[in-house]
Amino acid sequence: AAAAEGEGEGEAQGDANVFRWVLAVGESVEFDIKFLSTEVGTFNSSLGFEVLGVPTREYSLLCAGTCEVPVINKDPRNVFMSRAKARPEHMPPIPKRYIMNRGVYEFGPLLTWKSIGAKKAPAPPSGLEPEAAEAALAAALSGAAPDAALPADYVEALTVHAKTKS
Repeated sequence: AAAAEGEGEGEAQGDANVFRWVLAVGESVEFDIKFLSTEVGTFNSSLGFEVLGVPTREYSLLCAGTCEVPVINKDPRNVFMSRAKARPEHMPPIPKRYIMNRGVYEFGPLLTWKSIGAKKAPAPPSGLEPEAAEAALAAALSGAAPDAALPADYVEALTVHAKTKS
């Protein structure tokens, strides 16, 4: 429902929604109409104005207010800017794309699509002396963390595989 709030010389007449202004010739009054609804929909109301000295004394001004609830756009063309029409099943996932024919967003390839190749570690800087070290490695599956104390002259090949975050 709509409620009128008068600004200026308006007088409330009993009901809070009824105002009366007596205006001189050429004078004007500005007022705000505030709309509040607890239900979704379109609401119509009319404001009645009475003018003295003219044959048609009452004039109506139609006011309409609309109340809507935000909705999520479900059209993939508006939600996903990067799209692909299709991806064959045997191909690896397309990174950061919405696949139109399957209706899914693919975040990118997982480690199952990558082969773990032997990559060489960069050579240590020259001029460093070997030092004793303590290593604490956690096994992801067993949850056990084997500890090892390594002497300064101990040498053994070690392969470590890690999942990247990106």
